[in-house]
Order: sequence, then structure tokens, then C-alpha cells
Amino acid sequence: MGTWYSPIRFRSKRFNTTNLQAHFINPNCFGEDVGIWLREELRKRDVRCEMPSQEDWGWYLDVKPPPGSRVTATINVGWNGVEFAGKPIPPEDRAWSVWVITGGSGCLSWWFGKVDDARKFGAEVHSKVLEVLKSAEEITVLERATSPDISPDSCLVVSQRVLTTLQTLNLN
Repeated sequence: MGTWYSPIRFRSKRFNTTNLQAHFINPNCFGEDVGIWLREELRKRDVRCEMPSQEDWGWYLDVKPPPGSRVTATINVGWNGVEFAGKPIPPEDRAWSVWVITGGSGCLSWWFGKVDDARKFGAEVHSKVLEVLKSAEEITVLERATSPDISPDSCLVVSQRVLTTLQTLNLN
């Protein structure tokens, strides 16, 4: 399976957390503006991403792999909102989360010694995301990654699309 990099939590008043958009899959599915901004900032650092796409939990950006590579990475953006399970989330606990998931480290990658390629690519993308967030004046980073390998069970919410993609990659 792919590698999950520790979520980076941050706060910022720069991004929309109140204006519901008609195209949101779910109410409070914020993060489109974060994804667009993050894409542009990463482009300045030579990380090429697709335009943000929406899932029911938030937004994601597919990262284009290095030329000639089969490794993949997805940057996920989520807003924890103002309530969970019908209970309000205190303002001091509301935050954005960004996490990176890499693929291309399935069975054949292991046999041919390419697992390190996916991990290296994921670590580079994760590092650039953290660099972007830390360098923005209007963003306060709350937690930074301490471990590159995170079990899927310990992550927040993951879309079926990401899981399906990673499972498909493991068969290649």
C-alpha cells in the first residue's frame, strides 16, 4: 500500500469556511480555494498538480509524477467544520488539515526495488506543502509531520476514491 504522511493542521482566515457553494457535494465541504491557492504556490516550487477535485469529505489535488515515473501522490485538503456528530467543535479546535498519500509502491515496485522512489517522491511533496504553509504570513501551522509512515487507520477520513486508487496501484 502507499505511504501516508502525517497530516499538517493549520489555521487561516484567508480561506472560505462560511459561504456554502451550490456545487459542494456536502454542506461545509470547504477547501476548494485552499486547493487552488496551494496548487499555485506549489507550482512556484516545481511541484505540478492537477486542479482540485471534490470528494464528500473535502478536496484533493493529484500530483504529477516525475518524467518516466509511475509513482503517484495525492494532496488532500479538509476542514473539520463547526460540528461533529451533532456536537459543536469549539473555535479553538477548528482547523484545516492537509495530508499527502503516495502510491506506486505495490508488489512489483517492491520486487524491482522501486518502493524508495514512491517514498522519496512523497517526502518531497510533503516537504514542499509544509514549506508553502509555513512561508505564508496568513497561515499558522499547528502541527507538523513527525513520522513519514502513518497507518491508514490513524488518519482522519479518506475517500473511497483514494483507497480504490491505492488498491489498484498495488496490483500493478
